[in-house]
Amino acid sequence: MDNPNKVVIIVGPARSGTTFLASLIQGGSILYLEEPNLIWSYRNYNQDHDQLNKDDARNEVTQYIRKRFFGKLVRANKEILLEKTPATCLRLPFVEAIFPEAKYIFLERDVCQIANSAERKWLSEIDSNTKRIYGEGKNHRFRQVVLQAKKLFDAPLVDWVHYGKRIFSEMAFMLFGVRRRVWGPRYIGIKEDLKVSPINVVCKKQAEICLEMARSFRDELPPHKYIVVSYDDLKSKPLQVRDCVQGFMGLH
Repeated sequence: MDNPNKVVIIVGPARSGTTFLASLIQGGSILYLEEPNLIWSYRNYNQDHDQLNKDDARNEVTQYIRKRFFGKLVRANKEILLEKTPATCLRLPFVEAIFPEAKYIFLERDVCQIANSAERKWLSEIDSNTKRIYGEGKNHRFRQVVLQAKKLFDAPLVDWVHYGKRIFSEMAFMLFGVRRRVWGPRYIGIKEDLKVSPINVVCKKQAEICLEMARSFRDELPPHKYIVVSYDDLKSKPLQVRDCVQGFMGLH
């Protein structure tokens, strides 16, 4: 159930503008998958981080993820699969091994801006950016609870025992304000860092590692495989960025 050359991956740390960019370009012939972390984690859930490599893309894993993603594309009767998950910054060789036909949109933003925004999101969830993208009058906590529930029901029932802890932790935060243990891309050692460092320090390290790993991967790609978008351009001239990205995706 393959659809070669129709996979586009948005790559950027949490709070780098990935959701805003996806909201600009989705629709029409595009199927947008918002953070399908549980699908990416299939049969690798025993690891307490997101830094998967190409060796983790075993045959069983590759077949499952391709089948799930392309199955959604076929059922939606769309032509292009657009995926956005901030943790993808940490597992790009893994993603490339599974989808060698994929193209990438890399987002760049100042690391301190990312870290400051990530800290606010980690502690409170709702901010002006959330309201701008999804609307002022919506219950954003309820939207997140529904999204987390959909992610869980999208996973095989036998795997719930592995994923449930992370999902219910998010739900507890949304519904009852229980502090999140970890939020965003889980680099190796993030849990140990949280024991000795404040969240703002961890957020900065998280952003630095994500940007470094994304840039390192990008440097090895041929030019036709990727495009780079700056957050400043995305914010100041969104329609021009949208047109440029859609051209890269072959929509013009």
